[in-house]
Amino acid sequence: MDALALSAGNRLVGNPVTTEGLEILIVPTIACELEFSSATVVAITGKEVKARVNDSLVAMWSRITVPNSGRLRLEVEAETETTHSGFRVYLSIRGGLPNVPIYLGSKSTSMGLGGYQGRSLLPGDQLALGFCGPITLDETNGSIDSTLIPKYSSDWIIHVLPGPQDDKEFLSLAGQSAFYSTKWHVGISSNRLGIRLSSSEKIRWARENGGEGGSHPSNILDNGYALGAINLNGDTPVILTNDGPDMGGFLSACTVASAEMWKLGQVQPGNTVLFKRISWSCSKTIHEVSLEWDRAVQSSLKGHKLPLKLRLPWDIDITDDYNTAILYEIGGEDERVTYRQAGDAAILVDFGLMKLDLNIRARMHAFQATLAVNRPAGLRSICPCIRSVMESLPSSAANMEFPGRRITFPIVLDDPWNKEALERYMATMRRIAVYLPSNIEYLAKNNGLEPPEALRRLVQTDWVQSLVYVPLSVLISGFQLVFGVGFYLGCPFLVPVSPPRANFLNHSHWIDRSTMPAYRTKNEPITNIHSEGTAVGAIGIAGPVAAIYPVESPGGYQLYGRTLPTWQTWGKGDDFNPERPWLLQPFDQARCLVHFEIIRADEYAEIERAFDSGTYKFKIEPITFSMKEYAEFARSICGETMDFQSCQRKASMVQERREQELLLEWQSEKQAEAKVVPAQASNADIEKIISETPTTLNSPLFASVWKIKCRPGDRIESANDVLLILEAMKMEIPITSGETNVGKVVRKFGKGVVEGGSCTGKDRTSISRGMVRFSFVILASILPAALAAVRHFDLPITVANVAPDGFERQAILAGGTFPGTPIMVQKNDSVVIPVHNELHDPLMRQSTSIHWHGFFQARTSDMDGPAFVTQCPIAPNATFVYSFSTAGQTGNFWYHSHLSTQYCDGLRGIFAVYDPNDPLKHLYDVDDESTIITLADWYHELAPAAQNNFFQTGVVPIPDTGLINGKGRFVGGPLVPYAVVNVQHGKRYRLRIFAIACRPFFTFSIDNHNITFMEADGIEHDPVEVQNIDIYTAQRVSAILHANQPVDNYWIRAPLTGGAPGPTGNPNLDPDLIRAILRYKGAPDVEPTTNNTGGPKLLDEQMHPIPQEHPGMLGSGPPDVAITLNIAQPNPPFFDINGISYISPTIPVLLQILSGAKSPQDLLPSEQVFVVPKNIILQVSIPGTGAHPFHLHGHAFDVILPSNSNVTNFVNPLRRDVYPINGGNTTFRWRTDNPGAWFLHCHIDWHLEAGLAVAFAEAPEDNVSGPQAQITPQEWKDLCPDYNALAADLQ
Repeated sequence: MDALALSAGNRLVGNPVTTEGLEILIVPTIACELEFSSATVVAITGKEVKARVNDSLVAMWSRITVPNSGRLRLEVEAETETTHSGFRVYLSIRGGLPNVPIYLGSKSTSMGLGGYQGRSLLPGDQLALGFCGPITLDETNGSIDSTLIPKYSSDWIIHVLPGPQDDKEFLSLAGQSAFYSTKWHVGISSNRLGIRLSSSEKIRWARENGGEGGSHPSNILDNGYALGAINLNGDTPVILTNDGPDMGGFLSACTVASAEMWKLGQVQPGNTVLFKRISWSCSKTIHEVSLEWDRAVQSSLKGHKLPLKLRLPWDIDITDDYNTAILYEIGGEDERVTYRQAGDAAILVDFGLMKLDLNIRARMHAFQATLAVNRPAGLRSICPCIRSVMESLPSSAANMEFPGRRITFPIVLDDPWNKEALERYMATMRRIAVYLPSNIEYLAKNNGLEPPEALRRLVQTDWVQSLVYVPLSVLISGFQLVFGVGFYLGCPFLVPVSPPRANFLNHSHWIDRSTMPAYRTKNEPITNIHSEGTAVGAIGIAGPVAAIYPVESPGGYQLYGRTLPTWQTWGKGDDFNPERPWLLQPFDQARCLVHFEIIRADEYAEIERAFDSGTYKFKIEPITFSMKEYAEFARSICGETMDFQSCQRKASMVQERREQELLLEWQSEKQAEAKVVPAQASNADIEKIISETPTTLNSPLFASVWKIKCRPGDRIESANDVLLILEAMKMEIPITSGETNVGKVVRKFGKGVVEGGSCTGKDRTSISRGMVRFSFVILASILPAALAAVRHFDLPITVANVAPDGFERQAILAGGTFPGTPIMVQKNDSVVIPVHNELHDPLMRQSTSIHWHGFFQARTSDMDGPAFVTQCPIAPNATFVYSFSTAGQTGNFWYHSHLSTQYCDGLRGIFAVYDPNDPLKHLYDVDDESTIITLADWYHELAPAAQNNFFQTGVVPIPDTGLINGKGRFVGGPLVPYAVVNVQHGKRYRLRIFAIACRPFFTFSIDNHNITFMEADGIEHDPVEVQNIDIYTAQRVSAILHANQPVDNYWIRAPLTGGAPGPTGNPNLDPDLIRAILRYKGAPDVEPTTNNTGGPKLLDEQMHPIPQEHPGMLGSGPPDVAITLNIAQPNPPFFDINGISYISPTIPVLLQILSGAKSPQDLLPSEQVFVVPKNIILQVSIPGTGAHPFHLHGHAFDVILPSNSNVTNFVNPLRRDVYPINGGNTTFRWRTDNPGAWFLHCHIDWHLEAGLAVAFAEAPEDNVSGPQAQITPQEWKDLCPDYNALAADLQ
């Protein structure tokens, strides 16, 4: 990136000036240390850092000898970081790195290719050196004269050549002037791909949109990019640097002079950049200055004096009348050819108007072929694209023919990888846009289609009849013509064409996109090179042009599927070779298989493995493209095309207006976030601050806050405690506390310091968004809202046909799946979950409510969810937003309907809270979505009907089967594939196991493996190694699996207990069929043949919370209040507790409390609502048997007397929120420190509906007022009137 610094280093160590070296980013807290196994001569150049050899300081910009076994350490201190400029450090080593292979002509590491194993260096890497030691000549001058050391600025002036596209066709005259007079700020998302700039100054365009290039004025039909081009990505300039693309669909206003490119290597986030226009002759002058500097460096190293008049590359003041970017233009309209300046080393040649015209592309192809044969002197490379070539022309293309190939690709439509990329983009880049949350929905609407129709056409097989009318179907069904290959690693540009309407040998008829309407896709183009994590093989469309991404990229057009990439890094396979690792060439024809077969994501994984190994073979057929036949076909569909264009224009205008509205809204949000708020302590803050002056930690550089690792009240235990992690230039920067802060306490965060926020080290005195501030004092103005992220999850509740065990039935689903949409967040995150009730089946309950099982809901009892305890149900066609904080709880939770027995019809899903500082994290290696295991019972009969049968017969419904991760089998049913849990030999996995059942308990085990229990219901316990664990309905456990057995397939087993199988119960049920497969990497794709040998089971007396959970904190004294709940069944199937069966009140208990009810007599049902005061030890005893798993809302409890035990444990009793009443006098206790309305009930849902429950009104007055008062939104208050207004069949 900084060729000046690297060349100086090479001069110092005696290397040729172009020898490879190490480019290093060093910021406070991140040092670089290298150990040399032999004496080595090195030089350090670039950004100023402290360099030490074996703890002795050495000088930069000088020749250094590191002795045998010596260590070279490079670091920068936080206190000095903001006083120095520059960004990259360079280490030149005598002899270079001879064993690093040359890949495609370079040793550089770029985008996962080249260099050392195609990646950045990691601790432990070893680089082989050649002849690297000192020589006799080293006794001469070994340092560069200080005059010659480059001066790095914070406010850079960079000289650029106008163009290729800054003229009045693209930018207004006022816009040109404003662009070149603006000081642009360098953003934190910059890296070797590009330097992202921002300013409050908006680009002033000369046009409203990009025509066929796209709907934003920055859009053009894809063309070549010169190195150093300032690419206008919407209203965001991006300087394309060394690893950037060489073609794309955004215009470039100007191009950095070649001799000024070194400055881009030292520009850092937070700097400013001002572009100064110069002519080509001036750029040549700057180049000559660079050569003078290099000669002076060499002279200085020989001990010679410097010239008296010496021009330096960083001190050039050039005034020049710059020239227009248009060098030459000839012809008119379609025949026009325009030559545009693209920096001092490239020329962009535009053919015709800004539209997609196959005739123009054919002429370009002929032009390219002519250049290849008669290569002019000085022509280094050609970059052909849609209508431009980055660099004789036949008068007509009418009779041309070109040989080509037809290549068949598989595709996954609307794939999960692109959905995930969009979710990350929305969370980190832009929340709202017309193309969000679904690119496919936007594509459809922008072309005059409704999304359901668009999706139908995406998967239909008969594409030929719809090609003319529906461009979205052209995307998938037809052939795609390769118009250009480049961008990233041979990325192809494809345009849709039609399949033949008649059979011609080796010929095809294609639709010209100049007659076929351009398919509008690009909008606010921030979706391009800055979108989040586009997957390998992703297909995106921009204007009329689609691209297949060859590698995982930080960008993406409008994404609609995933196929195989067109790049094979090592050239493996019959279709690639090491010298040409890309597949496609211009005028190839690519056709997707979706026309014949929809490829699922799991099928794609198998095909991808074959591709990566070089064994996949594309279907390739030779074809000939005829311009004459193409033109005849284009004329034949002219009328149809015009009709569609009219419809398309109307649809596109609607979407453009909508995007303008959303863009303004988003920009307003960003501007509000960027405002600097002066430091002003409130009176309350001042009163709380004690005499000790707080310590303030400042950000060492301009960066974003990636992770906050502490919270107010945390004590600093060591100098290396990581308080938060910043991110800049794709690098993580840990901020540690330092020696002077050990023993202090985090008081609060600076305003605006949240994950995803930004900070700068410049302002060191005020609390603002531009600064990370910690005050360490023991008391606390605690601001917990600043601790963590707010996570949004959309949860539609729908009815659909499912068949998890092969039996198809209607079910109620959360997010359209069973189990429901998984919710996974980090410790201290808050969640906002709009629940949309879309239920409509009269045979099942049509209202709903959702319980977030296990969360204590401090001050948000109204969000707990049990119908008629804390809320009224959500009416059909209504939305209610559940919003609450996870408030420091971590571990395994879940969610389910809490209205009648509705969740037995399918409304259930998992909720996991991950703790990055888990005290037991050292016990496992893997803990992610792949280690989540759900255990569920499944019923073929709908829940209301099953409940009625239960009430009539007294027989509790027996499930037809059990499911693991949503898959299972029943007796005589189809052989549904079992769920697979994949592991790798040697790794340790934290299995998060959720019993999301309505009735039974499960005995969980894995053949031939022991598992180590570590967590119960969100409470971590001392690890216990066992062979199997009983997991009752609604319980959750974490268990560590060490994958230490031979590579093979093993049965995961979870036979259920609860209801008799076979003739005496449910003939469909066979508990032994409740299985899944543990598959080691490398094992065959077959079912296991292993046996369950049995072994020790987890016992209650082995379960003790870890010290961090404060075991035994309730003490051994007598409780303040003791309640005994006697279960009886005098009127089967209904249950009584203390002689009363629980019947839900018509007014939720919480609403009664908030309306003034304070005593049992005020509450309904008065007999079954216990009023308990605040902050007492409440103890509940439940004698009897029945395996009733009792769940307490709002708390976890200590089980001081487990079932079937006579030993009371006050020291370290097990703690959880669900425990089975299995015999004896089961006793548990908790402290009433969480005011609210809390349910205690049997979690066998059929038993709950039969009355096996009580409720607690905890500290009624504290719910109404005071620091623990409930926070109830108006929408919650509206639930009851809306529900009560419903007809009975809708409730």
